[in-house]
Amino acid sequence: MPELPDVEYMLRGFKDYIIGKSVKDFIILDRKFVKISDRLISAGVVNSKIREVIRKGKYILVFFDSGFTLVLHMGMTGWIDLVSKSKEVKKHDKFRLIFKAGKEIRYNCSRKLGKIRLTLDERFNELSGLNNLGVDALSEAFTCDVLGFLLKKTDSYLKSFFINQSYIAGIGNVYADEILFKSRISPKRKTSSLNRLEVKSLYKNTKRILNKAISNYNSINKNNNLLLNRRKKGQKCPNCNRKLKIEKISGRTTFFCSKCQK
Repeated sequence: MPELPDVEYMLRGFKDYIIGKSVKDFIILDRKFVKISDRLISAGVVNSKIREVIRKGKYILVFFDSGFTLVLHMGMTGWIDLVSKSKEVKKHDKFRLIFKAGKEIRYNCSRKLGKIRLTLDERFNELSGLNNLGVDALSEAFTCDVLGFLLKKTDSYLKSFFINQSYIAGIGNVYADEILFKSRISPKRKTSSLNRLEVKSLYKNTKRILNKAISNYNSINKNNNLLLNRRKKGQKCPNCNRKLKIEKISGRTTFFCSKCQK
């Protein structure tokens, strides 16, 4: 599924344009996927103005001056684009949010695992998935001390910790492996086994890797020193050239180097 860098990158692509814009129409293209009634759309979206747009973990929340909030989750393959009204509708487009002046945003998802909800006021916090999110990995609230505190709350594998959204929101399977690889720490290390220097390394690499992935989004796949570009059977470690190990940890396919990561 799209991870935090993907969601943050797509958000930056349309956020500044849509804030303050009035909505002309909200057209549902797949009613099996977007289960919002016409009555709610009429009351909360159409003729309303977009007040704010934020990312919460891997969710995007669109706030309207009507008091309603559109909750967008990408699932495995979801993507949001800002396009012209004349652009041809794609096969897997799920809705069109059309503005009175200019462009529109469309949500596309080839695998029906995303979530679209429309809630009133702050009720989005009650939705499953949003109601127990931890601190956002890119927020100012996520500090090294906070990471150290969270690590002490459990005694699990580090890989399990990093993909648990109730601790840190936004880090998925691929970037959890990347953070651990750059920190040279095994995904099978227990959270309780870390010393202060290792915690600092994990914190520094979390911020560095996620920010770099966003700023270099279109060229990230060309960087052969990243583990995320070697996620195939038989690939070798970019540091020591040893064959990478592949194991299932907490049900997720995990890539790491048994020599470099201790």
